[in-house]
Amino acid sequence: MDSSYFGNLDGLDANYIKALRDTLQADLARKHIKHFFKLIKPENVINWHHAIMLDTIQDFIEKKIKNLIISIPPQHGKSQIASRTLPAYLLGLNPKCRIISASYNADNSAKFNRDVQRIIDRKEYQIAFQKKKKKKK
Repeated sequence: MDSSYFGNLDGLDANYIKALRDTLQADLARKHIKHFFKLIKPENVINWHHAIMLDTIQDFIEKKIKNLIISIPPQHGKSQIASRTLPAYLLGLNPKCRIISASYNADNSAKFNRDVQRIIDRKEYQIAFQKKKKKKK
């Protein structure tokens, strides 16, 4: 997020500004999967087809759409968004959410599950969903 978004922040402590930016980004990430997608991986570029997919998935999350099938060519972000980002986002919103991951083979499905776990373990995710990591004994 561009620092000009916050207006004139002269005289404010840099740590305070960073905390403010992090809080705003986390707040936006809880409200829309598009912001969550950028928060967990800032290098993600949201192209026009990603924006349509993320907005449609947001409608699905908000129950404006009952059933959803995403049909776009390979290598256009379906797996990244629908099989990695969406499950992590749904679990952040509702930790008791039940999700079934299906793929053409078990290895692929297991890989998606590991990727979702990695997203959940990220600091940005913990900030967005206010989760405290359990300390290992």
